[in-house]
Amino acid sequence: MNANLTITGMDALMARFGKLAKSVDYGEGQKITKGGADELRNKMKDRAPMGKTGNLKRGIISKNMAKSSVPVSIVVSNAKHSRLVEYGHAGPHPAGPHPYFRPTVDSDGPRIAQEMRDKALQNIKRATR
Repeated sequence: MNANLTITGMDALMARFGKLAKSVDYGEGQKITKGGADELRNKMKDRAPMGKTGNLKRGIISKNMAKSSVPVSIVVSNAKHSRLVEYGHAGPHPAGPHPYFRPTVDSDGPRIAQEMRDKALQNIKRATR
């Protein structure tokens, strides 16, 4: 048994996909991811303990990664002792953990990620009008 199938509107659909691909701006995506990373960085700085030098708080940075197929921004700490503060250490002067990085990701990360998704969806909707 043979069946014939007719699809209507395929040209219009393909035209919208083409418009979407041309309209979604990489730079806009980078702004969204960097904005989320900046907010997460600020929350981490608020939570990080203040030491004598301030290097721990100052070392928490956000940055855009090298251009790839999708925009990516990250939050890192370049303070050499950040892992020792986060997890604690045994010596020579033992100190218990003072977590600030992971608790921030756990408590603020889901909300920030949702805000970034919402902004990206707004851009997609705007691009496909």
